[in-house]
Formats: sequence, structure tokens, C-alpha cells
Amino acid sequence: MSDSKNILTGSFLEKQMGHVYLLGAGPGDPGLITVRAVACLQKADCVLFDALVNPELLIQYAPHAAHIGVRKRKGRCERTQEETTALLIRFAREGKTVARLKGGDPISFGRGAEEAIALQQAGVPFEIVPGVSCVSAVPAYAGIPITHRAHASSFGVYSAHRQGGLTFSDAQWKSIVTGPETRVLLMGKTRCREIMTTLIRFGMCPDTPAAIIYNGSLPNQRTLVGTVKNLPHRAERILEDGPALIIIGQVVSLRQQMMWVVEQVMEREAAS
Repeated sequence: MSDSKNILTGSFLEKQMGHVYLLGAGPGDPGLITVRAVACLQKADCVLFDALVNPELLIQYAPHAAHIGVRKRKGRCERTQEETTALLIRFAREGKTVARLKGGDPISFGRGAEEAIALQQAGVPFEIVPGVSCVSAVPAYAGIPITHRAHASSFGVYSAHRQGGLTFSDAQWKSIVTGPETRVLLMGKTRCREIMTTLIRFGMCPDTPAAIIYNGSLPNQRTLVGTVKNLPHRAERILEDGPALIIIGQVVSLRQQMMWVVEQVMEREAAS
């Protein structure tokens, strides 16, 4: 009788535990969210969303769920990472279906791996739903491929905003210069000059094509093209809010042949 009671109690508790979906929302264009992510949003009781998530996704696919902002932008933070993780665990233990909606892909520079590990350690069931990453999508919207048989057969992706404000080591700077043919730098808008100057110091050709793309895949997308040497000077003359992605390599020279998104021309405004 005692064993039977324990089995029933365990089954009851298991049914009461909720579920967390770590979802990728894509780079900004609401049309780039996956079918699987939409299905998860539609059954969610609450959605914890990041700063770069397009609000149209919440309105269209989770209108009846509780919307909880856990935005983190440079110098502004609604909730700490620890608070966000605690909310995921708490809501799941309350039996809720939780959607953790992240910009881009949840485990590509999105701290989704940290949250997944915390959920596993807390005994909370979860699922990771990959999303369209800004790494390839944002350059594509700007008409820049990250690979091309004639120009680049490799690419590297780097976060310019590192934990604790740390910068790259000398060895890492050298590997960026000598390694991949295309370099994609995330969250580097405010460090553009430092990045380009350091790359030149470690041996990168100053005339290497480079571009900075603001608000990639959104209606207010803007792209500024230059070289490693002059891009910082030109970018500093543009007052553009929102996220930005930097891409360096010969593939940038293909933009004029591959442009398909109509956007305001910034090159003339920032001509040096």
C-alpha cells in the first residue's frame, strides 16, 4: 500500500511539473521564426523575452500568455541572468508551460546553454528550439554572403562584448587576423575603432573590406561599407540606434551585386 501511494504521488508530481522551451526568435524579421517555435509560443502560459525579440511575435503567437521582459542591453538590464533563470524554474515548478524567447538562436551567444544547464540541474524538463542566427541572416539581408567559393571558404564569429568586460588576448587577436577569411563580430558597435585599430596592429591589411549593419533584417536596416582603416571614422558620424553587426572580409565587396533589400543609403552620408 505504501509503495502504491508513493507511485501515485510521484506520478501526480510529475504531471504537475511544467515545461520550458528555449526558443530562437530569429534576427528581427518576424517572418524568420521557425514553425516549431511558433507552435511552442502558442501553447505557452508565459513568455520571457529578450530585448531584441520583435514584439509582433508576442502579439501574433502568444496573445493570451503573460509577457515578461528580461531585456539586457548595454548599460540597461531589467533582470539579472540569475533572476531570469530563477523565474524559469519557478514557473515550471508551478506547472506552467514557459517559452523563453531569445533573439537569433538560443545557444549562439544567447546564454541559452547556461539556462539549459540550470534547468537540468533543477530537474525541469526543457526543449531547445534552434532559431535563424543573425550571424548569416543579417549579412544576407545586407547583400553580403559570409562564404563564397571565390572569396571565402571559412568564417569565424566573435562576441566583442565579453564576460566581465574582458578583451581578446594577443593570441586570439592574431587568430582572428590569420584564421578565417570572413570575420563576423557581434555587439561591437561601441568598440568599432578599438577593434579595427587592434586588427591592423596585429597585421590585418587596412584596406580589407568591412561593413557595419544596423538593425539587420528590420525595416530600418542600415548598412555602412568601408575598410578596416576607415570604417570607424565613418561609423562615428552616423547616429544609429539599435543592434549592429560587423563583418570583415572580401565578401563585403559583393554587396553591390547582391543587394536585394531597399534601405537608406548611408555611404554618401558618411563619405570621408
